[in-house]
Amino acid sequence: MNKTETLRQSAAAANEKRLAHLAQQIEAVRQAKHQRVEDLATSLEPLAQAMAALSDETLQTLMLIERRTREQAEAFTSQLQDEVRAFREATAAARKAADRMKQSMFVPNEN
Repeated sequence: MNKTETLRQSAAAANEKRLAHLAQQIEAVRQAKHQRVEDLATSLEPLAQAMAALSDETLQTLMLIERRTREQAEAFTSQLQDEVRAFREATAAARKAADRMKQSMFVPNEN
């Protein structure tokens, strides 16, 4: 498992826990009978803050995943280009060796 996948799984697990907690808070607000607007505001403020924090953390995690994915793609592309270059060089060397071999086979022996 690579670092990006581990990070995704970790972020997903943390988000699931937060969402479950937020769902409980939403349910508590839904079931509560508030006498005054101030009580409602007091109950909703932590919920709003938790949702904002979750959104911010999710955005940061997604940006990190995107950056690491881009870095991995660039590294893979670079490695692939290096391998292609090495393959082409090996092919050229093999052709030269084959050409030399053909020429040596057709050169009359001077002995």
